[in-house]
Amino acid sequence: MTNGAGTTDSNVATLTITAGKPTITTQPANASAAAGSKVTFKVVASGTDLTYQWYCRSSASGKWNALSTSSAKTATLVLTTNVNQNGYQFYCVVTNEMGTADSSVATLTVQ
Repeated sequence: MTNGAGTTDSNVATLTITAGKPTITTQPANASAAAGSKVTFKVVASGTDLTYQWYCRSSASGKWNALSTSSAKTATLVLTTNVNQNGYQFYCVVTNEMGTADSSVATLTVQ
């Protein structure tokens, strides 16, 4: 700024753009595996500071339960299957400070 008394500079302004809530770009796919083998469900999401939580339900219970395995809080859920898991369903909730996004449901077939 300039006036009759002289010139002065203003402080530098910083614009911070906060990303919105997560967006799921790749949904988990249904999986089929033999009992005792490993199976993977994966979700891909965009956004910043993302956290993940996978949920599961059996066809009998109908109730969704948060999984507590080591990969249940990552984008890729890895499980060792057993015959009792045939028909189980899985989905992931992706969260950041702006909100959440739920994946579609994927079904496990154990042969």
